[in-house]
Amino acid sequence: MNRICPKTPHETHCKHHDKASLITKAIPPTPARIRDELEALFLGEILGPAQGEREEIDQPEPIHHRYLVGKLAPRNDRISEALQDELAVAERSDGEEGVAEPTAPPSDSLFPSAMGLRFTLSGDATELRVSARWDWYKREKSEDVLTEAGNPKTIWRRYPMAGAVSVGVKAGVIEPSEVSEEQPDVVVRGRLRRDGNSLLRILSSADARHLC
Repeated sequence: MNRICPKTPHETHCKHHDKASLITKAIPPTPARIRDELEALFLGEILGPAQGEREEIDQPEPIHHRYLVGKLAPRNDRISEALQDELAVAERSDGEEGVAEPTAPPSDSLFPSAMGLRFTLSGDATELRVSARWDWYKREKSEDVLTEAGNPKTIWRRYPMAGAVSVGVKAGVIEPSEVSEEQPDVVVRGRLRRDGNSLLRILSSADARHLC
């Protein structure tokens, strides 16, 4: 039996329809959606950017203290922790740049200069298109955050970077190829090895030769 909703001339909707809408809005998210949201939050915290595309990080320490993974350093370079700390915290509360107070000399660190992966291609493949995305953080004056004196505060600003390069599928060494003209020191290199008659294996890596 169909239910007919009584309406007065001034009514424009049915109370039963309103109740159905409330029930629909109260339906909890699916497990898949919860999992995706938790994954996004987790990756944002350990890899970034936690604050979105135009991220500004307000911290005196070097940027590599913020995120746990995804960091590259210049090849064969030792990162002087003492030098980076002095450069990062050389900012007084009144907004003027100054010399940081001396601290106990920490130990230097070595960070990876390359990230790679190994995978298999079809034997009839002739070209591989490699796309890369990374972030570049620069120490700059904030557009929003101010010091106690009302001056723009020095923060880490994120600049998203991206590039792509085509690699010929031939057995042997893949010579370094620039991914982006804006940062020519980010390159893709690797080695291809033939496995039987139908498969190729490639080791590809993005190498920060002199990336700061």
